[in-house]
Amino acid sequence: LRWQERLPLTAPLLSCREPLLALRRQLAGLLGDAEAMGRCWLQHAKLCRSTGHQEAAETSVLEAQARQVPGALLERCRLLWLRDKGHRAVMELQQMLDGAAQPEDAALQHQRAKEMLQLTQWMAAVGQGHKDMLCANYEDAIQLDGAWEKAHFSYAVYLDSLYRDAKQREGKPAASKGMDRLSGRSRVRTPDDSPLDYLPQTLEHYGESIRMGHKHILQSLPRLLTLYFEFGSKMAAAKTLNQKLRNAHTQVRSRLRRAVH
Repeated sequence: LRWQERLPLTAPLLSCREPLLALRRQLAGLLGDAEAMGRCWLQHAKLCRSTGHQEAAETSVLEAQARQVPGALLERCRLLWLRDKGHRAVMELQQMLDGAAQPEDAALQHQRAKEMLQLTQWMAAVGQGHKDMLCANYEDAIQLDGAWEKAHFSYAVYLDSLYRDAKQREGKPAASKGMDRLSGRSRVRTPDDSPLDYLPQTLEHYGESIRMGHKHILQSLPRLLTLYFEFGSKMAAAKTLNQKLRNAHTQVRSRLRRAVH
């Protein structure tokens, strides 16, 4: 019946989709398909969360968890995050990922990438984890599903934030170089980094985001061009090219060429 293709064609309203999901749950129950019933509960939970019905979403996600549907725990953690229980959401999702086996199925790999990406974004938001660990988590998510546009875009945005912060501190007196916008309390920035340390990877993942899809292209493409032209202007204005600039130029060219082709 191609249920997965039919549902997105309907209006994303609770009044429209809830009866359809209820019908599908009843049919799955009559057929004894617990997994299909759990998927319907999970879709209902997502729909309720997106429309602001958190209590109904919590009930539905518990039904999905009881049937061990992939993605149910992530949805529960998202509900915790909405209720301002960010640290608990991070802890539960981290515990789940630490104890999970490496998925082999493509669909499960994509689900694991979603969980890893969400965990990393939350960790960055609440100030947990060092920059190197967060970058490693982003790369793990991309390794799980390299064709996922959102993973590349999210990683590029994070690297871009590190690039901008390092650029603001560039050229400051040595006494203040080790201080960031949080007066040295930030856990995701290091005192001796340079904007050029982040530029090649930032451009690469903006480029990969554009190559893999179009959902974020209105953010990715202008920012990629801005960073690239700023770097070109810096190269043209430099009286002498030091080794760091030359290395950055080589990396920018190779990474952009790989992303474009």
